[in-house]
Amino acid sequence: MTLAHQIPAHQIPAHQLPTQQRTIDQELSEVLRTGPFDLALRTALDRRGLPLDRIQDRLATLGVTVSLSTLSYWQRGRRRPERADSLRAVALLEDILRLPRRSLSSLIGPPRPRGRGVRTPERLSLTDLYGADSDVSKALGTSYEHINIKLDALSLHDKVTVGADRCIRRIRSCQVQRANADGADRLVVIFRGDAEQPLPTGLRSLSGQRCVTRFDRERMVMVNELFFARRLAKGESVLVEYEVQFDEAGAAASTSYERCLRTNVPQYLLQVRFEGELPAHCHRSTRLGLGARDDRRAVSVDLTRMAYLHALDCQKGFHGITWNW
Repeated sequence: MTLAHQIPAHQIPAHQLPTQQRTIDQELSEVLRTGPFDLALRTALDRRGLPLDRIQDRLATLGVTVSLSTLSYWQRGRRRPERADSLRAVALLEDILRLPRRSLSSLIGPPRPRGRGVRTPERLSLTDLYGADSDVSKALGTSYEHINIKLDALSLHDKVTVGADRCIRRIRSCQVQRANADGADRLVVIFRGDAEQPLPTGLRSLSGQRCVTRFDRERMVMVNELFFARRLAKGESVLVEYEVQFDEAGAAASTSYERCLRTNVPQYLLQVRFEGELPAHCHRSTRLGLGARDDRRAVSVDLTRMAYLHALDCQKGFHGITWNW
C-alpha cells in the first residue's frame, strides 16, 4: 500500500493526489481564473466542506498561525493577505484545499497603498442595498457580492417610456463603464419585478455585446450578462447600450423608476416620458438603501411630456423619479 492510501486525502498536498482527485468543478475553475480572491477562497472552502476552525488547525500544524477573524475577513473581502506570513498561509491553503499551485496567490494582487493622502473608493455591497437574504441575493447565488466589481460607471443615461396605459413600456440605457482592474469582461444588469411592474420580456443589446439572459420567475428577478468583445485592461472604458421592453401591463399603474448606484458616478441623467395622461405630481427621490429615508424634491413635466433628473457627482444609493396619478 502506498503512502497516499495511508493518509486521508485532505492531508495530502495537491500535487501528490491522483489526477481525478484534483479535478475541480466548472464554477470553482472559473472563479479561480477570474477572481476576485475572496470569492475564489469562499467557493473553494464551500466545495471542500472545511469549516474555518479546521482550516486554522491545519495551518497551525504546518507552523502558520492565522486567527479565525482574519480567515473570515479574507473570504468576505474585508481584508486581503499582504504580510509574508499571510502569503505563506495562502500557499498552504492551496494544498489544504487541493487547488492548483498559485491559483489563490495569483488573485491577491499588489499590496494596497497605505499612509496619509491615500483614498480607497467606497463601494456599497449588494447586501447594503438589497439585504443579505433578498430575492436578488438568492437569484445570483455565490456571485451576489461580486457582480460588476471590476467596473466603475463614468456616465449613465436612462430613458423610460410610460405608455398610455400608465405602465412602463420601455427602458433604454446608455452607459460608459471603465475597468478599475484587469480582466473585466461583462456588465451584469439586474431587473426586479413586483406587483406594480412585471419583469421585462428580455433585453436587447444596442451596442454589439452578446447578451445572456436568465429569469428567476419565482423571485421575480431577471439577470442579464452583456459580454464585451474582449477582457478590458485597467483604465479601459466601454460603451454599453441596451433596451428592455414590457409586453404585459402591471397589475397597477407604474408610479416610479429608480437606478441603483453602488459607487459615486460622475454623471447620471434620467428621463421619464409620459405618452398618455400626465401625472398629477412628480418628484426626484434619493435613498441610501432599501428601507432608508427617502429624500424627495418636486420636479416638473416639460412641454415634451418629460420629467428628468440630472446629477453630477451622483452619490451611491438609489436615485429615481416617482409620480402619482
